[in-house]
This record gives sequence, structure tokens and C-alpha cells, in this order.
Amino acid sequence: MSSYYTAVFDREYERVFGLRSPVCTKGTTAAQFGDDLRSLLSGYDGRPSVTAVRLVARAPGSAVIESTLSDDKAPRFLAGPRKWTRIEGQWRFDNCV
Repeated sequence: MSSYYTAVFDREYERVFGLRSPVCTKGTTAAQFGDDLRSLLSGYDGRPSVTAVRLVARAPGSAVIESTLSDDKAPRFLAGPRKWTRIEGQWRFDNCV
């Protein structure tokens, strides 16, 4: 999960897109997703790290995780509990319904 946030703040948009579940990539392209994420991050140039992780809930193959970032000024769209699903042995961001 920390690799997801690292990719977000390193502006590695294609990598972030690849770390999302099929539900989160359905109906968009990596290029469009990159444009959207670039817009959400405009005006913020920080590179916070994940300082704490709290398990909120879990079920077979999925978990809801709340991550704390090292910068309180980080964009709020990353705040709060987020759903992750294990797909083909890798945890994927799955909070896109």
C-alpha cells in the first residue's frame, strides 16, 4: 500500500493506474486517469510517506486500511479508510465505487 502512495506523490501515474483494481480502472484509460490525478495534485508538490497504517476491517481477499501520511497538507482525497483487494497475489487499491 505504501508503494501506491509513493507512486502517487512521485507522479508515476501509469504505475498508480496499474496498482488499482479492475473496478477502479474500468471505463478509463491510464492517460485519462493520469490527467485526472495530475489535476487533483495540482498546487501540491510534497512527497509525504505513510507513517501509520490501521486495519479497519477485513474479509477474505480484502481489507479496509486507514493510512496516515507524514504531511497534513497532503490532498484530502487520500484521507480516510480505503478498500484494498488482493488480486493475483498483489494488493490493489479498490476504493472506487
